[in-house]
Formats: sequence, structure tokens, C-alpha cells
Amino acid sequence: NVMPYLERCVNSVLNQTYKEIEIILIDDGSTDGSSELCDRIANSETNVFVVHQRNQGASEARNAGIRQAKGEYIIFMDSDDEWLIDNGLESLIEKTDATTDLIVFRHVDIWKNGRKTLLAKYDVENISTLPDAQAVFSHLVLTQQFQMSACFLLVRRTLLLSNDIFFPIGYISEDIYWSMHLWQHVRKVLVTNLYFYGYH
Repeated sequence: NVMPYLERCVNSVLNQTYKEIEIILIDDGSTDGSSELCDRIANSETNVFVVHQRNQGASEARNAGIRQAKGEYIIFMDSDDEWLIDNGLESLIEKTDATTDLIVFRHVDIWKNGRKTLLAKYDVENISTLPDAQAVFSHLVLTQQFQMSACFLLVRRTLLLSNDIFFPIGYISEDIYWSMHLWQHVRKVLVTNLYFYGYH
């Protein structure tokens, strides 16, 4: 039930300069008109797809998106948030190669009064010298820069599917479990200071 924010969210994705994307909207049993808005958007955009399901919560909504997706990479997005940079997705994709499992990027906290909060930048130069993804994980945790949210990552879809990395049903803070499972299987990770995601 995010009717007031949904168009802002979807438009921030449609406005991306990188166009080879599919946008999957999961209608998790909404009752405020969001369901109909999703259908209207999908009817006017060839790369927008809607999955309607009974209300099951954030985990099953994201899992439905994983199962539906066909792209090489996945980014999750909460429907009251937005992407802040029109060429942000293009910038992320340009950093990938055939071995990139994960890209960690930055977000901006946006408050109701319009105030924006940016966390300190990652020490990308130092992180790039670390030997593997587990070392990057340890560095982010020890420097208190590790972000649990699935929304601040670009992740290879086949990594999720081949390792059965789905969100647990019936848990609060499901991102914690999912993140721990994910990082056990990441081989190559990149970290960037692109403040791409607007977290409302």
C-alpha cells in the first residue's frame, strides 16, 4: 500500500540511461489502488511486468521477483524509495565483468523534512587491494560500514539461484539472514561510492 510513492519509484527506474532492463513490480496484496497503478504502468511500458499475489510480506515479494527475473543482475527496491542518478545503473553495469558477483554501492537517507544524510565514503582504494570477498566483508564489518539492506547491492542472479539464496519467510529484518547467506558464496565483489539509492 504505497500508492503515493509508487510512480516516483518506478519513474526513477524508467528514467535510467541504461535501458536493457526488466522492471518487475510485485503487488503483495495491496488494497489502496497500487495494484491497479502497477497494471496501468505495465500496460504502457514494454519492459514492466507485474506479479499479483496475496499478501505474504516483503520476503515472499522479493522471492517472487527473484523467480520471475531473467536478467544477468538483480537490484531490489522498496516501492517508497527511488534511484537518484539517471546514469547510475549504467555506471554500475560498466564496472562488471564475467566474474563480478556483487557490487556494493552507497545510499542517501531522505527524511520527511527533505533533509538528506550521506554516510562516509568507502575506502575504495584500500578495499580494492583486499584479496577476496571474505576480506572485503570483514573490512566492512570491522569498520562499521557493512550495510544489511538488499537494496544497496547489485547481485548476479545465477549466484542467488544456484545457491538457493532466498529471503526467509516470517522473519523481521529478513535482510540480515539473506546477507549472511549471500556473502558466504560471493567470489568477486566491487565497492563503489556511487550514492545511487534514495532511502525514504
